[in-house]
Amino acid sequence: MDDLMLVAKLLVAATPALIAILALSAPPVAWAAPAYGPPGPEPRSRDIVALVTPLAIPPALQEAASSAMQTYPAITSARAEQSARKAELRGANWQRFPSLSVDALALRGGNQINDGDGVIANVIVEQPIWTGGRIGGTIDRARALLSAGGSAVREAQMDIGLRAVQAYYDLVAATRREAVLREGLAQHQALIDTIRRRVEQEVSPRADLELGLSRTAQVEQELAAVQSLRQASYLQLVQLVGTPAFDVGPLPAYGLQPAAGDDAVDRALACSPVIERLQFETRAARAEQKVARGLLFPQLLGQASHNEITGTRAGLALRVQTGNGLSQLAAVSSAASRIDSVMFQRLTAERELRNAMRQDLVTDRAARRRAETGGRASAASALVTDSYKRQFLAGRRTWLDVMNAVRENTSAQLSVTEAETAAMAATARLLLRSCAWQPVPPTEPPPPHGDPAGVTGDSFREGDA
Repeated sequence: MDDLMLVAKLLVAATPALIAILALSAPPVAWAAPAYGPPGPEPRSRDIVALVTPLAIPPALQEAASSAMQTYPAITSARAEQSARKAELRGANWQRFPSLSVDALALRGGNQINDGDGVIANVIVEQPIWTGGRIGGTIDRARALLSAGGSAVREAQMDIGLRAVQAYYDLVAATRREAVLREGLAQHQALIDTIRRRVEQEVSPRADLELGLSRTAQVEQELAAVQSLRQASYLQLVQLVGTPAFDVGPLPAYGLQPAAGDDAVDRALACSPVIERLQFETRAARAEQKVARGLLFPQLLGQASHNEITGTRAGLALRVQTGNGLSQLAAVSSAASRIDSVMFQRLTAERELRNAMRQDLVTDRAARRRAETGGRASAASALVTDSYKRQFLAGRRTWLDVMNAVRENTSAQLSVTEAETAAMAATARLLLRSCAWQPVPPTEPPPPHGDPAGVTGDSFREGDA
């Protein structure tokens, strides 16, 4: 208790000196001048915001993507990392405030300093006045990393959204393919019944029945493979959504015009969370370089101390820390190289995004042309199949011609469904990457100059010299 009382008395004694130092370090208060004219637009981090679901997006896909982009563990991890960076920004802001240190000195009696044995407390309060920009750089770096954390959350959401689109349309493609194969299997089974009766009546040879059974077995094998693919796609979609079961609802109807135009690439570059994150990381790297340069300069501190030997003292202190050898210069060079690295990463991300968008644009347009021509081919193949069935009964076509016509009709329908599903999937990816479709509302960006800790600290802001 005696030591605690001693420390308290020392703090009270050092308070006047500390107040004088803070007054020297505080910049003059600037009153805000009144603004005239119409208000300007509110700042925002993303220029393209779309909260209305486009017509090309099925309701089931909207529900699946929205649920996955809010509850998937990777997104929760990114949000936790953003919370950690908020705490780092609070810690960086506190560096503007004074620091308190207490040293305990054990002295023995019989010397010139102290007559008896005992412990002497030395209380030191330091207030940074000028540190060469290292405190400002640390705060700028923490603020930039916090903004990058928000972009990382949106980046994780974008990745999960693209995975949900892929899983959903894989399920749609497998379901539509299964329906076509079931219809083809029904046609084959009907033909098997017909040819079996003709074989029993000794009108057709046994080889025709064996051919029909072989073709039917091939369709059954394809149907089993498609059913397995459909089940795997459904399980993947359920894992992304995070629910034991998910109602896919009716299959999406094809026929909607592509919503993405030639400007989709530019819009995707403008709202890409990956590019946005790398831009903030570039700011963080430059702030880190600012800190590294600040370490080359001395620090100017306001210092107040009190102990039983020297009493209360207050003044300015100049502190120089050179580091080991030329390590500080190496740190500056390292920070400059890190800036170049992040900038080249951003250029790489821009190229990859352009490539992905252009591939989806080509896939979308090519698939729509395939679906259009494939639809005509499927209709013609169906007419040929019906004609061959009638001609077979009349003795003008062989059984092999009928089986080939049925297989070609099934293949034409499968080609149409594949092209239509590919076009719908490419359209959904284009809408998602270009921010024309946002399954979840965009997160609010952190304030550019705010203090999440609720600590202003602007009165102790240092210069950047």
